[in-house]
Amino acid sequence: MDAKPKDILTLLKLTKFYNIKSDSIFVQTDYYYNSTDKSNFLYLDMLPYIQENSIIKSYYYDEKDYLFLVYFPFYKYLKNSSKLGMRDLLAALFRKNKFDTTIGYEPLYGNGNTWQRILPTSVLNNEINKETLQFMKTNGMNYVFFTAPFRRDTKNLNFVSQLRNHYPVFWDFSTSITESNLFKNGYHLNHTGAKEFSIIFSNKIKD
Repeated sequence: MDAKPKDILTLLKLTKFYNIKSDSIFVQTDYYYNSTDKSNFLYLDMLPYIQENSIIKSYYYDEKDYLFLVYFPFYKYLKNSSKLGMRDLLAALFRKNKFDTTIGYEPLYGNGNTWQRILPTSVLNNEINKETLQFMKTNGMNYVFFTAPFRRDTKNLNFVSQLRNHYPVFWDFSTSITESNLFKNGYHLNHTGAKEFSIIFSNKIKD
């Protein structure tokens, strides 16, 4: 999933709110470091629960139609009818969950896609990232930030080395897989590449 800093901070706060325990938290960070926006997937996934608690509400504070989203029950469904519509809701109730057997993993197959990732040229000051680090420290969370592999033709790859200076614990896997045939496109590993990266990642944890 393409989680952005605001998504990560919100999800961390929710783990604390719901008393979800973990030994360690691994957070992927990359070209979204500079972002202050929301991801489309979390915006939609949490929207039905906007009145659940203040953490979820705060995620939507900067939306121009915030009051409508919170206080007009059907507005959020009308606005996002293609994703949150009644037809989709009913279909989801009877559709087999594809993640039941894959534990959230959805493989990509093939290679040779010419889509190329271009990273930012510099790391910007982002208060959301600072708040995230402070929140984790305050709550005694054991965390690791990491960057996943990029294909060799990625532009501005030195951006990753700049990220290293902004995290107390940072694992750089950006160049850990060099074979282009293990990538679906410029940034996404295919199924074979994902299996190889899983071995690399697990070995790092064991170290």
